[in-house]
Amino acid sequence: MKVNVTQKHIDDGVPSHKHCPIALAIRETHLPVDCGVDVKASCVEFITLDGEWVSSAEARYRLPQKAQRFVSDFDKSKRVYPFKFEMGEIVDGV
Repeated sequence: MKVNVTQKHIDDGVPSHKHCPIALAIRETHLPVDCGVDVKASCVEFITLDGEWVSSAEARYRLPQKAQRFVSDFDKSKRVYPFKFEMGEIVDGV
């Protein structure tokens, strides 16, 4: 899954799992209406709106290193820039 984080996502994002720029970018282009996204330090988790996992086989994707650095820098209020990345493989128990 390709993700494009724009300056608008950065400007509109807040340091939180569900409202960070990466979550906004994913939500904008890759999610069905009844699905939510939760960005963690090393992975992205997809959940239904009632809090259940989308599927145990497809619920978590590893974030590449540059996306992990972006999350860390954004959460520390460091300057970040628009970027693109490819979501990593599906993982279990990250």
